[in-house]
Amino acid sequence: MKNKVLIIVAILLLLPNAMAWAHQPADGNLKHFTKKDATTAMDAFHSTFYNPDMKLYAISSDMKGRAAIWVQAIYWDMIMNAYKRTKAPKYRRLIEEVYQGGYEQYDKYNWDNKIEWFIYDDMMWWIISLARAYEITDDPKYLAHASSGFYHVWKESYDKERGGLWWNFKHDGKMACINYPTTVGAMTLYNVTKDPDYLEKAKVYMHGRGMFFSTRRKAA
Repeated sequence: MKNKVLIIVAILLLLPNAMAWAHQPADGNLKHFTKKDATTAMDAFHSTFYNPDMKLYAISSDMKGRAAIWVQAIYWDMIMNAYKRTKAPKYRRLIEEVYQGGYEQYDKYNWDNKIEWFIYDDMMWWIISLARAYEITDDPKYLAHASSGFYHVWKESYDKERGGLWWNFKHDGKMACINYPTTVGAMTLYNVTKDPDYLEKAKVYMHGRGMFFSTRRKAA
């Protein structure tokens, strides 16, 4: 029963847009899930997996172990979504608290640390979330980490000869999981800074479009 509850919570948290689009009526009004449902799901997930001692999320409900580095950024994003939706002070506090948890765990967001960070997409998910945190709070520390992280990944991962970004430090594969998040990161940083360099770098999307999409297959 507990597993079923957690599955339902995960669906509500991770797939709300897909579910909403699938059932959206012609008048554009969503009638299936409410803001209250989203908050209930967020609070259930948080109470089940959040470890206040490490200020990050556990890998399981027994609080043994820490969830993967990239999903921590996604969970932090969910807190920000809850704050934007509700403006509840508890979520605003959690934005700062989870930032601090990451700061302590990931060497103060030291992007040169190749032990804590071992693939580029892990970095980029955090960079996106840090940029969003700045967008929401106007706290400059978030922007400083996001900007330095973005340029670090771009310098180390971008293939100047053939385009696109390498997924890992060995530079032996280019994947959607780094190229598209880099586009999202670039656009998020552009939105909060209006620096045209980010807008230019977001064009890496076109490399992904050319490499990861089939022009011969059509969606059903």
